[in-house]
Amino acid sequence: MPRFLRLDPRLSWAIPICGFFVLVVRHWDSFVYPQFIYEDAGAFWAATYVDTGPALVLRPWAGFLRVSQRLIFLGLRLSPAQVAPAVGELILFGAVALLAAFVVSTRLRDAIPSQASRNVLAAFLFVIPATTEMLGSVLNIEWFLWVFLACLCLASVPGRRVAVLEGLVALVAGVTGPIVVALLPVLVWRLGRRRPWLILTLALCALCQVATFALIGHRSPVASDVVSSISAFVRQTASAVLGARFGDVIDSVAFPWLLTLAGLLILAAILMSARSLPRPTAVVLIWTAAAAALAGLISVGAPNLQIPGQNARYFVMVSIAAATAAAVAADRQRFVGLALLGALIFGCVGDFRVDAFPRGDWATKYACIGGAEACVVGVYPDLWSVSWPGLNEPYVMPVGFTPDGLPQY
Repeated sequence: MPRFLRLDPRLSWAIPICGFFVLVVRHWDSFVYPQFIYEDAGAFWAATYVDTGPALVLRPWAGFLRVSQRLIFLGLRLSPAQVAPAVGELILFGAVALLAAFVVSTRLRDAIPSQASRNVLAAFLFVIPATTEMLGSVLNIEWFLWVFLACLCLASVPGRRVAVLEGLVALVAGVTGPIVVALLPVLVWRLGRRRPWLILTLALCALCQVATFALIGHRSPVASDVVSSISAFVRQTASAVLGARFGDVIDSVAFPWLLTLAGLLILAAILMSARSLPRPTAVVLIWTAAAAALAGLISVGAPNLQIPGQNARYFVMVSIAAATAAAVAADRQRFVGLALLGALIFGCVGDFRVDAFPRGDWATKYACIGGAEACVVGVYPDLWSVSWPGLNEPYVMPVGFTPDGLPQY
């Protein structure tokens, strides 16, 4: 490991704390001008004024239960509406910090033996390239639950109290999106004998999610041909490591194929560096990264993944896998690991500055949602603007979606 990345093991606990404040500083505009973006206001916040019971908590969105997000938005009702978006950001950043604390702990010493490598990975969670929009909404806590379940596959068995706490978090993750369905094979492989009750719980969660997807309804998969899918995966891999800003520069001032070439080289570097990892760690990380990317290709389609950084949340696990492999390989002084680590640092520096989101109407019109009078609240982007009909009137979702997040034809 390069000397400037080494940290006294006794100071590892400081990484989650410092990282939390790094996120606050990077997203300072979210606290100076708090606002909900995308479906936050229309699909989740406004819905809490229509229903607050189990029917809301268990209401699907885009084909799957999203219990963690529903609970968070119900909790946000306890804070003043004007600052609720900022409180949501703090919850998201706190979740990232707790995940980083899990990574630096000794629970992952078998999966990532080097404390220095675990420190690098934990610090990386706060500066992942191409995550500007992802870290602008607490709805994206789901993607850090992907990382948590992957870590849970690799962690040592804890004591009884910690096991109960982890089981509760895993249960919430299991009823949040398709995570548990995608990761169930590796969860069973790694935890089936060591933590059978946890696996039984997660298997039941997976069954509930599959039933919800099949019986209640879902969006039709977006058709993508093989060539465009491979191209999207390779280009997004390059952006996930080198950063969305660098990817935009390559596309705008050079030839787009250069980003594809960079992606192929980075994929090769990841696979070569992964040879330095314990086999279970490499398998779990590669499986999780592939599953998340496949979810993106099915959900939004390859054409919507061609632009650097667009829908980058589906490739966060690629970034995590790259950082883990690079940290361990670099710690062993492998050239390919050092090169990959350098590329990741380049991407983190290039994407460190977070641009402010275009401002909507939240600061001036937030109070009308849930009020007696009808109103319209502009949200970034405009198609997600909220049309509040007034109390005792049927609420209509933005952009022609049903309350379950399905398109209305």
